[in-house]
Amino acid sequence: MVSEPRLYISKERLKDLVLGDSVKLEKEEKHYLFRVLRLNDGDEVNVLDGRGNIFKSKVKGFELILGTRIDAKEPKLNITLFQFLPKGDKFSEIVRMCTELGVKKFVLVYGERNSYGEISPNKIKRWQRISKEAAELAGRGLIPEILGPYKLLELPDQLFKGQIIVFWENSNQSIKEIFKDGIAEDISIFIGAEGGISINEIDFLKSKGAYVLSLGERILRVETASTVACSIFFYLSNDIK
Repeated sequence: MVSEPRLYISKERLKDLVLGDSVKLEKEEKHYLFRVLRLNDGDEVNVLDGRGNIFKSKVKGFELILGTRIDAKEPKLNITLFQFLPKGDKFSEIVRMCTELGVKKFVLVYGERNSYGEISPNKIKRWQRISKEAAELAGRGLIPEILGPYKLLELPDQLFKGQIIVFWENSNQSIKEIFKDGIAEDISIFIGAEGGISINEIDFLKSKGAYVLSLGERILRVETASTVACSIFFYLSNDIK
């Protein structure tokens, strides 16, 4: 599928600029537009500010001339994915795929069965870069936040939004039964790591009003479960048709 070139430029750099104003390109941006994408003067670029806005712009020398604001293609459904941190580099794939789908926020969670030590600042920066690249690829105007890690029992209450969903391998409650009359605009989805979610943690989430649901008869890999769960709710919200 051929799509228009896209480039993320921070909202701070676009502050106070209006239609027809120019923004100077930085070194990496020049390399991407002129060496990687092979663009020329007059070519169009969609500029994303990471906060939900996209501007149709044109290349002029080493600058971009800002054009009109266009539809950012953001889903109406606001999904926050609470991901129990998996082993290895699986979270990178989860960030990539779920950002492309339309997830608004990621919250890293430590539980009883997945405490793997401290997360380095470099690893968090890498996840943020992956999220930015995936948002650009998908043509999104918003770059998801990545928060945490938090211990499950210490999660701030303000992070719980809308309907709370936890997928658990021991549940036999189907999604169809619970959401036959529709879903809320805000959904908080909890996905466990390789060791699953303990019964104590399930009880804690139930105390917050969570629905404990099944993703089916088969055991899924962590990254598969996260992607499937988010896809299902985007389908239920009519974002995927």
